[in-house]
Amino acid sequence: FDFHMHSEHSVDSKQPLEGIVERCLELGLEGFAVTDHFDTHSYLRYDVVTPIGKAAEEVRELNRESGDEFRILTGVEISEGFWHPEVCKQVQALT
Repeated sequence: FDFHMHSEHSVDSKQPLEGIVERCLELGLEGFAVTDHFDTHSYLRYDVVTPIGKAAEEVRELNRESGDEFRILTGVEISEGFWHPEVCKQVQALT
């Protein structure tokens, strides 16, 4: 199980969730956790909330499709959340 992976919904990855699932299965992993970035410094410049929500929704769908065979957890990597705690709570609620 890998507990720290980033998907195309993070600023530092271009890998779709389906691709991550395929690679994890090739490696014999039972699952992984998506922990895409939420950069609080970028919050006021562009939408960093929607990608986290999209990733969480995709994870829920992939989990429905895979049943008990493979498990994906949702999370978020928050940088310096003390700058915008109200938005961090909003983002955490998405996962």
